Amino acid sequence: KHVTEPVPRPVNQLILGDYILAALFVLNLTIQFFADQQQWNYQNYKRGKDPYEKPLPAAMLDPKSKLPLKNQTVQPYSTPDDARRGFVTKGLWAWSRHPNFACEQTTWWILYAFVPLTFLPRNLDFTHAHWSHFANYAILAPLAMNALFLPSTRYSEQVSAEKYPEYADYQKRVGMFLPIDTLLRTLYYNLIASKQDKHRVEANVWGTPKSSGSFSNLFKSRLLKAVD
Repeated sequence: KHVTEPVPRPVNQLILGDYILAALFVLNLTIQFFADQQQWNYQNYKRGKDPYEKPLPAAMLDPKSKLPLKNQTVQPYSTPDDARRGFVTKGLWAWSRHPNFACEQTTWWILYAFVPLTFLPRNLDFTHAHWSHFANYAILAPLAMNALFLPSTRYSEQVSAEKYPEYADYQKRVGMFLPIDTLLRTLYYNLIASKQDKHRVEANVWGTPKSSGSFSNLFKSRLLKAVD
């Protein structure tokens, strides 16, 4: 139908929907930029460097572990406990375990949305829409991106969980991609989970880790595993 019948409006004229999708595209790109920047800042902080990869002053680093002793002054404003944890959990990463991946996939869905928008009238009246306006070849692109990101993300998380003891609690408390998933988990831990479980999980994710002990004990346990 969408091939044999003319489109309801000239394709060279922009409507409100075009501007909305364009604004969403820019917003999504901005969020992805900040997510990547926060990850970059954290990884440098964890390694005793500033955002420009310059070593921090010796007075700001633990002489043995070389981990920072003072709080981070840029986003995501991590603490020494966050550095010892080994992975970022603050900023946008407190709402999604992979906010940059979520934005990358969202980009493709926004681009896809321009296709059905072309076949809708200027007032966006969906009552005259045909299913083929939405289920067409263009939808293959975002679906393919979803199919690629899900298994690769699961694999990377498996590696992280083996490397960092607290990562399992991070998986329990924060959604993989969507912030709404994290909100639902927030309701669970506030209304259903025991106070002890809530405190332990959230301490491992955002506070002082409770499951692995001090950094030195964690280092010794990993060393013993490597020897075995």
